Amino acid sequence: MGVWVGWAITCPQVTCSDSESHICAQYTPGQVQLSVCPDSYWCDLDLLYSSYFAKEPVLICTREDEVDIKPGYLRILMEEVCLQRNNNDNRRLAQGNHPHRCETNQDCMLEDGSQVECVCGLGASGSSYCELAPKDPQVQALYSAACEGTGDQFLKEFLSTRHFVHLQEALPCRALVFADLAVYEFLQAGGSVTDFIQRHSAAFLTLTLSSLLVA
Repeated sequence: MGVWVGWAITCPQVTCSDSESHICAQYTPGQVQLSVCPDSYWCDLDLLYSSYFAKEPVLICTREDEVDIKPGYLRILMEEVCLQRNNNDNRRLAQGNHPHRCETNQDCMLEDGSQVECVCGLGASGSSYCELAPKDPQVQALYSAACEGTGDQFLKEFLSTRHFVHLQEALPCRALVFADLAVYEFLQAGGSVTDFIQRHSAAFLTLTLSSLLVA
């Protein structure tokens, strides 16, 4: 997730370095520079901005933990998301379309007067964007994949929805640094979960699945 922007705030510019390091993010005012972690390590996307705004100097790579995710768990998650399809939540942006740039949550007003969060994106522009609302086409595609699609289709839509804001800019190193985005880009290119495990590691994938189960 990006950092919540409940008040006007300037998101940092995010760039990629050419180096490999156990430090996956180096922070300077207004800047985040990413580095690729060594094998079996990854950068925690959930901590990227919270560490920056806490004025930490760096973010350290985290080692992959072997998480026992059984294949049936993905099906359970699909069933849970499918049940949300008929929740009659018709909220969408009151003005504009996605991707919708914002400065505060007030810029992300929905038709019923509620708000979705304005969060920092992931790119050199330092832009922030409104998160998706329940009636947005991307969320409806997720429901369709959960109810009628395969596990590969569902996982791609889940990651696309969960990281919608992070995918708005073509940051070249994102799939090399963050586990979720690596799996998403592999599936988006036509790969399967089985192919991913064969080419990469089961630990990398189970890391992503475990994060989905607690999302």
